[in-house]
Amino acid sequence: MKKLILVLIIMSCYSCNAQQKKNESNCNRNSWAKWIENELPETICVQKGEMIYSLFNEFDFNSDGLQDIAIKIGKKERKNGDVRKLSVYKKVNDSIYTKFKTLNNIYPIWFNDYDSSVKLKDPKLNKIKEYYEMGNPLRKLTLEKSKITLNLKGDSVTEYILTFIFSKEKQDWLLSNYIEFDLNNNTKRPYLTERLNTSISDFTYLEFLNGEY
Repeated sequence: MKKLILVLIIMSCYSCNAQQKKNESNCNRNSWAKWIENELPETICVQKGEMIYSLFNEFDFNSDGLQDIAIKIGKKERKNGDVRKLSVYKKVNDSIYTKFKTLNNIYPIWFNDYDSSVKLKDPKLNKIKEYYEMGNPLRKLTLEKSKITLNLKGDSVTEYILTFIFSKEKQDWLLSNYIEFDLNNNTKRPYLTERLNTSISDFTYLEFLNGEY
């Protein structure tokens, strides 16, 4: 009887290990840099065909004392019209993270060549590309504590700094600060806008590039 129980235990352990290895093999953690895979928690995976391009792991968006994580995700094979995503994960304990929100509007649309004279086969993309005549508007994305900050190019001498702060009540990031940065004179001043206290999900690059945001 004891031998039978021992055999059953060994078979159960083997089955668990096999299942664990199967789950690990199905977990896509491909990234453009090895250090990202090394620092990425084992429970975080992305879909097949996607790749992790950035890892943010030094912020605590909900101020609960646990370091949360966000990853920049995009298709492995890049083409005109692609958009990267920012997935934010809330840390539950030492080893568990749960996906909190995926933002599809944080990164601008990508084009291989932003020159308006270079036409694409898709007329809809050509129309969108007209807004991007100054090139990629995102200069920097920062996640710090409860803040998400976008540094956006206005023109050759102007940058706009949009800061979104996480609201525990709304469970969302709200626009708290909008700054116009004069690079020539190294001066900053508040930019007048009616968008303060609106959700980060309401931000769009087309509205920003068209002067509507």
